[in-house]
This record gives sequence, structure tokens and C-alpha cells, in this order.
Amino acid sequence: EGVPASTGNGSLSYGSIASSSKNITIYTGTSALALPSTSAAALNINSGNTSSNAVTQSGAWTLTGTLTFTGDASGVLSLSNASNAITGGITLNSGAITVSGSSYLGSAGSPNNYTGTLSVASGSTFTYSSSANQKFNTLSGAGALTFNGSGTVTISGTQSASGTLNVAQSMLVADATNASVA
Repeated sequence: EGVPASTGNGSLSYGSIASSSKNITIYTGTSALALPSTSAAALNINSGNTSSNAVTQSGAWTLTGTLTFTGDASGVLSLSNASNAITGGITLNSGAITVSGSSYLGSAGSPNNYTGTLSVASGSTFTYSSSANQKFNTLSGAGALTFNGSGTVTISGTQSASGTLNVAQSMLVADATNASVA
């Protein structure tokens, strides 16, 4: 079943996407894409976009399965909705994912608790620049992790991330026996 979309050289826009038991794959080409409220078991975004044509949110996302982003080397997936419920794993194969505004990952709380695995491939960057407090339980991959928001970030559990860790503005609290990132 297709999802109505406008296409062309400019941007793509969709109506709401609701398929909580299905996996959804979206190929954006080089157009900007604003995804509305989305509910899915898994969401795969393959994008040839650039930082000036980012994949953004225009509504809250509810994902219980894996969110996978494969972007152009300068492609960006920007998560900025404060009502997201992304509880499954996040896999960043290439490009960048940025969490900003008052957005967070996982379950609401103090701090907001993301229990899924965040996997960042070599050459990719995950940036948490949100004002929301956030707890990460499993970080993996050889990509860069940047924490530069105003919220407190807590890293808990055994970590296998081996990429660069950049910390600015945010307070980083290690709450684990082996919470080290190379």
C-alpha cells in the first residue's frame, strides 16, 4: 500500500504514516523530506540528501523496532519532536543523526531512558544537542558521538563504542563499570 507524497526537485511531504506492526522503508533521493507523525515496527530511511536537504520531523514518531538511517556522507536525519517514542535500536550506517530541541529517545522519565542499542558506523556522527536529560544504555560502533546540549547525559552499562567522543556544554555522567568510549 503506497503513501501519497509530493515529489520533484524540491522537497517531499507525506500525510501521516501509521503501520505499527509493519516495517517501512523510505528512499528520498536528494530531496528534503519532512516525515509527519509516524508509527511503525521499524523505519528504514535511505537518503541521498545533504545537510541543506535534511530528513526532518513534522510530527512525533513511535517506533518499537529499529530506526535505520543510511544517508549521503553529508546527509542528516534531524529528530526534534519532544513527543517521540523511539524505543527500538538505532543504526546509523552513514551520514549523521541529530537529536535537538527538547527531543529525547526512549521512555519519558528523569532522565529519559533509551534502552535500545545506538550503533554508529565509522565515518558517521550521532549528535545529542537536546535540552532534555537522557540516559543511554548501549552505545556501539566506530562512529563519532557528540554531546553538546544543555541536558545531562548519563551513559550506563557496558559499552563497545570505539569512535571519537566529543563533549561540550552537556554534563556526561558515567553510570557503569565499563562506560568508556575511545
